[in-house]
Amino acid sequence: MQLLQKNNLGDRTEYAKRSIIRYIIEKGLIAGDKLPTQAELRQKLQLGNATITRAVQSLAAERIVEIQPKIGVFLKHSNADGYKGWTIGIAVPELTKHPFSICLLLYVQRCLHKFGCQSTIFYGQETFQNTGFDLEWFPGLQRSIAAHRIDGLITFLEFTEDGWNLLRQNNIPVSFIGPIDVPCNSVYYDIASFTQKVVLKALNKGSQRPALLVASGIVRNLFFPVFTETTKPLANFC
Repeated sequence: MQLLQKNNLGDRTEYAKRSIIRYIIEKGLIAGDKLPTQAELRQKLQLGNATITRAVQSLAAERIVEIQPKIGVFLKHSNADGYKGWTIGIAVPELTKHPFSICLLLYVQRCLHKFGCQSTIFYGQETFQNTGFDLEWFPGLQRSIAAHRIDGLITFLEFTEDGWNLLRQNNIPVSFIGPIDVPCNSVYYDIASFTQKVVLKALNKGSQRPALLVASGIVRNLFFPVFTETTKPLANFC
């Protein structure tokens, strides 16, 4: 667990609550399971007894846990819906030009919610260089990284080398979802094979003049070579 510097009493309590919710989700606890003792939580969270006591009492008041005097603290409801364990940033392009990204974003948010995460979206400005997107093109992202307001980042866009280095320096785990190889964990979708299958399916259904609509950017260059090669058999295609 990453320790955040908390100067405010309420912030420390909230951090402790979030960390306990994380523990519940990570361990897959169910109603009736016993939570670690206060001493164990103090060691795990590196927080004082008073902060942990306030956090547990707050969760008890919200009927997430139940305090049984001289016995321990037990999980009352395993469904911690509405309680965030992690805050995950999502870096996405300006969505009005990328309908695929809209669908992908909604799906990613749904998955994060399922695992007790709150998402914060950072919309990129449409300024791309061959070296990638600079973090400063995502308003608020650099400040959130520096202040540790996010526990991880999912990006649909490739960053510059300086961007990747800043994320590594701040120990922000990153996952990339996209069509190219990047220096982090990634979910790769094979645009070449996808394009070829779609075009071949259209040709098999008798299409004589298939068209391809693709937004500008680096991904555009991944679509067109495959599209051109696959449509070569059409003698009158132009």
